Amino acid sequence: MRGSRWPLGRDHRESPFRAGLSRLKLIRHGAGACGPRSLWWRWAPDQSLASRSTPPRPASRRGVFIGSAFSTVVGVSDDGARRYKRELISEALSRLGLAAADATMIGDRRYDMEGAAQHGMRAVGVLWGFGDADELRAAGGAGPGRFARRPGRRARLSGAGASRQSTLSGRARAESPRSPPSRSRPPSSRVLRSALQAESLRRPAARGQPLPPAQRCPARSRAVGRGQGSPGDVFFRRERVGPAAHGPVKLRTPALAGQTHMLPRNVPLATGGHYNPAMNSKDLPSVPAHRRRTRILATLGPATDAPGVLDALINAGVNAVRLNFSHGDPESQRVRAEAVRAAADRAGVEIGILADLPGPKIRIEKFAEGKIQLQAGARFDLVADPDAPLGTVHEVGVSYLGLPDDVEAGDVLLLDDGLMQLQVTAVEGARIVTTVLNDGVLSNRKGLNKQGGGLSLGALTDHDRQLIKVAADIGVDFIAVSFCRNAADMEEARSIARSHGSDAALVSKIERTEAIDNLAEIIDASDVVMVARGDLGVEIGDAELPGLQKKIIRESLARNKVVITATQMLQSMVESPMPTRAEVLDVANSVIDGTDAVMLSAETAAGAYPVRAVEAMARICVGAERQFAQDTDFEKAQRNLERADQAIAMAAMFLSEHIGVAAIVAMTESGGTARYLSRFRGGVSIYAFSRHDGARRRMSLMRDVFPFNYDSRGQTPREAARGSIRLLVEAGLLGEGKRVVFTSGEHMETHGATNTLRLLQVGADGRAEGLGEL
Repeated sequence: MRGSRWPLGRDHRESPFRAGLSRLKLIRHGAGACGPRSLWWRWAPDQSLASRSTPPRPASRRGVFIGSAFSTVVGVSDDGARRYKRELISEALSRLGLAAADATMIGDRRYDMEGAAQHGMRAVGVLWGFGDADELRAAGGAGPGRFARRPGRRARLSGAGASRQSTLSGRARAESPRSPPSRSRPPSSRVLRSALQAESLRRPAARGQPLPPAQRCPARSRAVGRGQGSPGDVFFRRERVGPAAHGPVKLRTPALAGQTHMLPRNVPLATGGHYNPAMNSKDLPSVPAHRRRTRILATLGPATDAPGVLDALINAGVNAVRLNFSHGDPESQRVRAEAVRAAADRAGVEIGILADLPGPKIRIEKFAEGKIQLQAGARFDLVADPDAPLGTVHEVGVSYLGLPDDVEAGDVLLLDDGLMQLQVTAVEGARIVTTVLNDGVLSNRKGLNKQGGGLSLGALTDHDRQLIKVAADIGVDFIAVSFCRNAADMEEARSIARSHGSDAALVSKIERTEAIDNLAEIIDASDVVMVARGDLGVEIGDAELPGLQKKIIRESLARNKVVITATQMLQSMVESPMPTRAEVLDVANSVIDGTDAVMLSAETAAGAYPVRAVEAMARICVGAERQFAQDTDFEKAQRNLERADQAIAMAAMFLSEHIGVAAIVAMTESGGTARYLSRFRGGVSIYAFSRHDGARRRMSLMRDVFPFNYDSRGQTPREAARGSIRLLVEAGLLGEGKRVVFTSGEHMETHGATNTLRLLQVGADGRAEGLGEL
């Protein structure tokens, strides 16, 4: 089931929905009559219908909005015991008391047909869902001609009228009534489904309340058939755009008259426009169908090296990937980077690549037995000597030879992310004498931190400097500097990267106490800031971490920098197919705090469910974004203006908030204008057009920004405005009558030269008509 929850108490939304129903002539009794007792009976008046739905059963009953009339709803069980299509179908047949030969599967996707074939059931493919005839036919579940393009055809194919025959649906259907409705309804009631389809509606929690209008249609937009409108009218489903966006969208497209066409799956319709079925989907701008605004950064590793996993991650919603240079050799990272570029080309999306340098991570050395058991109160020594023997229960070597100079009696050292705690009692040359504070197991090469910070180790090691060259050769888009202490660390890393010909954006990882003390200068010296909560939490303590996360995000936005929140966001999904409620709230709160991106580490690099982790992250982000509301403080923003393009970005966002626009279209060479626009968190889509591959990939981590390829060389700003907006209209992302803010420079090929703002309106023919210029 897909769709949006309907908030109660929003009755003002029902009027436009009823008006839409009136125009469609689907029913005569308003929104409340579009439930199962008036719509679904007409499809199969003599059949008993049940639902087989992928979401858990409680969510399925709520999602199909027909709980009281729907006696058989089968969904994924909450305990995970029932997860696959074949299991759901078996459960449905069992509850109905039917043999497979007495039931028919009605489905719109490949796995519906395959599930039917596994049970020996008849199958009918419907072409008004998410699948097409080729997909259904390839599944082998539907025989020749067993495809329904409208409900009446579906009823005949499934054998309506058989008293014991039941129909299992691949989406949501309602149980037939105790008494069939009158047959005297007008022919218009046979119109193929519109926005009334069950998967795009949500029922109020309390029974007996009027059925609400659709707040948001399903993710993938597509034609739903020809209604009773004027010749050539075609009804399309579309995503919610703006507070008054309800119901179907009617597009006057003569080429589609009398036909039903499926739009490319990656093209969501907004409020109108023209669609040419002969156009290849690769020629259209590609925007994620769910319109998630927060970006997802996923770490690659052994779990993602399996064939097909990388493509699945991108399809699930990954916007950028992380190469962890702490693990693996340079050649393996190069192979992964090439695989990412190839997968991104196949998907037609921009995927950024981030190289994460290992930094000066202090670790203990190896033990003779691999691990030891420590007892509270025991003495345990750390030896800062490269010739130290293998560790025992009494001592172990450390990688940082300067550690004895940075500690003194009374300091607390934290090992293995704080699981083991040692208190320094004395420093004897290269030997640090400590007392164990808690029982526990300690194994090879675990990390070591000093509580409260204060270690003098620099941010860049010689190995890091070599890896920056490797990252430059690979052509990564971001380089992350671990354990940075100040602006000088970031400037050194930038200088090395530029000397090797890399224009990668520099990411500062805030994970040391010293970095908090120098936060402002580090942010100013960075392009992107990462809240690396692992080591940071160990050094400053758990209690201080939530407040610091909010502070880092707030300061980064104020200083016009992109910010990533990272570490253990869905850690349980390394082994579990579902996140914990605490993890859901953690991710959601990061989104509400205003982060640009959230990062998955071991969840995707080494976890058992990498794709599910991304899918869960995407769902949580979308849900949190509905709750996100930020009123831009333009007076405060004015105090930080230093450049013309910053002023243009603020003016564009001011217009979008005060006069209402459908989108902001930005022509950008380096991505700077898109970054400034994104900092305001206005909630309006920012379509950023650039001819530079690197610039578009660097925009992959910017919240609200959708980067597109567009070469404006040789064009005037007005020509670029017409060309870019025409592309958006053809993709269905903009429609007739919509206002658009367009930003550009007078010279289209100059970096940092954005100085012009235009307020445009999309005309009937998709042309941009000027309303004003600044």
